[in-house]
Amino acid sequence: MLSRSPDILITAYADNIIITGPLSKVGAAIQDLKDTLLSIGLKLNSLESHIHIPSLAASPSSALRAVPGVQRVASTGEEIFEYIISDELSIPIAQQGLRVLGCPIGLDDYCSSQLDSLSRDIEHDLELLQSIRHTYINEQS
Repeated sequence: MLSRSPDILITAYADNIIITGPLSKVGAAIQDLKDTLLSIGLKLNSLESHIHIPSLAASPSSALRAVPGVQRVASTGEEIFEYIISDELSIPIAQQGLRVLGCPIGLDDYCSSQLDSLSRDIEHDLELLQSIRHTYINEQS
């Protein structure tokens, strides 16, 4: 399948699939991937998949709305777009960036915000561990 789509990078872990490449070739590659998965009894999970189009990264909403096959899904602070492959299949477009196996990939601002958030989460977890440790030590005394 990949030999038929040399400009497309597919990164997958379990049912999390990220398709990266030029928009002009993504649709055909996704349909090919879907057919290949079906032939071995698997199904593309569009809820756990994303499309990353480097040329559309950080594009204004007006530019995305003008792309054939792209539709706006929601607007809750930040607009979300998806690429329509067929009547029954559409996949979200990762506009600012995405995570691959927990690692942020994308625009500098996106990666920085993801790493800042991770740092805050780790600091919070360390505080909880310290609290548990102090409680345990006090109960043992």
